[in-house]
Amino acid sequence: MIELIVLLILGRKIGEVASDRGYGTKRGRYRLLLVLSWFGGEIAGILIGVILSRSFFIYYPLGLVGAVIGAWIAFGTVARLPVQEPPKAEADGYAGSSGNEFSWSQWTCPECGAANTRYDRIKCFQCGALRPSAETPKE
Repeated sequence: MIELIVLLILGRKIGEVASDRGYGTKRGRYRLLLVLSWFGGEIAGILIGVILSRSFFIYYPLGLVGAVIGAWIAFGTVARLPVQEPPKAEADGYAGSSGNEFSWSQWTCPECGAANTRYDRIKCFQCGALRPSAETPKE
């Protein structure tokens, strides 16, 4: 049970790391990579433990060590991804800090002017207006 809670926490964290590197739409892939690496490492550790000794007190800790190594490999893979540059924005309603860049972390609602964070991805938290896409032409 504790492993599932740890996987949920690590899944959120690896999703944040992927989003920060510009892979926000592909977070699910990296969460799947984490889960597969976790269980793959755990099974490999258990198999090594069974080969070395038939004792539960040997192969279960080796399984946990293998799971941690699998998670470490998944995080290392995501950390080595090249940073994707966000698309250049053309509309002023959602410009980034320099005035002409699209910001993944913050956007301004064109209808009410509220500042939204990256957690408000689709709609404005204040007025409910849909977020404009980066490809919207200037009016």
